[in-house]
Formats: sequence, C-alpha cells, structure tokens
Amino acid sequence: MGRAIVEALARFPKWIAKRNWDGMESTFHNQAREWSGRSLARKIGDVDLKPYGAALSRGLAEALKAAEEKDAKAVYFEYDMESGWVSRFLVCGPYTPLSAGSEEWSDERVAEIEGPGIPEFGRIYRTYGFDRSDQAKGSTLYMIARTVAAMGRCLAPGAAGGAALCIAYRDQNPILRMREVGEA
Repeated sequence: MGRAIVEALARFPKWIAKRNWDGMESTFHNQAREWSGRSLARKIGDVDLKPYGAALSRGLAEALKAAEEKDAKAVYFEYDMESGWVSRFLVCGPYTPLSAGSEEWSDERVAEIEGPGIPEFGRIYRTYGFDRSDQAKGSTLYMIARTVAAMGRCLAPGAAGGAALCIAYRDQNPILRMREVGEA
C-alpha cells in the first residue's frame, strides 16, 4: 500500500474520536482537488450518499441486534473497493482493541449481514485504481473518507452499545475503530 494512503489513514482516528464527519470529508475533498483535480473531486462529492446512509442505518441496526443475540463483541463493517464498493456487516464473537496489535478477531464471525454498495465509487475506483498515481490516491482517500463519514453519521449520539463497531475496506490493516466495547 502506498505510503501516502497509510499516512492519511493514520489520521482518521482523530476525526472519528471527535465525530467530525464534515471535517473529515472536507479535508479529503481538498486533498482530492489537489491530487486528483477539481472535476474528479466534484464527481466524488456529488454522489448522493443519503440512500446509502439509510441502508447503512438499517444494516447496522440488524447487525447490532445480531451481536446482542449472539453475545458477540464486535460488528465489523467491511466494504470491497475492488468489487464495486459492495459491503457487509460481520458480527464477530471475539474482539481486541487496536493496542493488542492483532486483527485476527475479525476472522471469527458468528453472523454476516449484507450491506449496501456505492456503485459510483466502484466505477471511479475501477478507472483510477488504489494508489498507482496521485489522482488514484486522492480519489481513493476521498471515497474512503465519505464512506467512513456515512457510517459515522449512522451512530446515534449517546447510544450505548455492547459491541465495538469497526470499519475498513477489505484487507485494510489496521481496522478503524468507530466505537469501543460498551462505549456511548
């Protein structure tokens, strides 16, 4: 994975901790404008994610309910950039925080729930790729930021939950933590 993407992803927890979804999107929109050009950044920004957010909310509610019923410790939302930005909620029995240094917990699933996709992002990704050029890096990071922000906006303020909530694109390491176990 390109160094620029790794470095940028390392900054995501700052926005996640502050629940600063608009700031996250704005930062990566500006970066996409610089790296990918105004036209591509606008094309990504113009994708209407309201229906996606509604579908995310429904899927998240179903996944959290499954986690509670199965006494699972985490819900991991995974989206696959290479398969058209399709997604799934993985309900995982065990969980370890980022400080443990291992993401093996995410392989132990007790349930899987189909999630929504963003076909427009999938088409853009197929055109530019992950990190083969500055244009690719800028567009990839902006689409990731919009996806993470969409999930973040689904989290009910102050709603406590037993399971941790994590998000990542397929094969991302480390996985981003949106909420830790029992955190409001």
